Amino acid sequence: MNQYRLTIRRANANDAGIMAEIHRRSWSAAYAGLLSEETIERKNATREALWKHLLQADSGSAYYYLAEVNGKTAGFVSFGHCRDENIPGTGEIQGLYLLPEFFRCRIGSSLISFAVNELKKMGFARVSLWVLSTNCRAIRCYESNGFVKDGEKQDFIGEPVVELRYSRILD
Repeated sequence: MNQYRLTIRRANANDAGIMAEIHRRSWSAAYAGLLSEETIERKNATREALWKHLLQADSGSAYYYLAEVNGKTAGFVSFGHCRDENIPGTGEIQGLYLLPEFFRCRIGSSLISFAVNELKKMGFARVSLWVLSTNCRAIRCYESNGFVKDGEKQDFIGEPVVELRYSRILD
């Protein structure tokens, strides 16, 4: 996928189905062997309803954008105010998911850059995100985009794995 035309557009309520598909397929591919099949299946079973709710609610606390490569939907990013109370005034990349065929094509980095720029326009001086400690592919991507571990961690509910918080100062 060396030559491609990437466009990023705001998701709307009509995109719930494709958002759910991306979320399901990404989770199934990225977390196989990292989370139990039961957890993956349980989470994937509720994706469509989740995205219908999120995209219809438009609460203003999170923003959802789709990436399209040569006219084909490839992934999405969600971002907004940080949900962690111990770092006020920080933005957060709340989700970044790609269809497996777009892993390692720099689409994720493009979505990160887009989200970081949007958060910077909103006035945030710092951005954070959470990643499974065992998700080496995602960690490499985040680190290559200037994110560093900031020392915070939390248990991933129902699994024997932790999530690590990464952050980046915006210049």
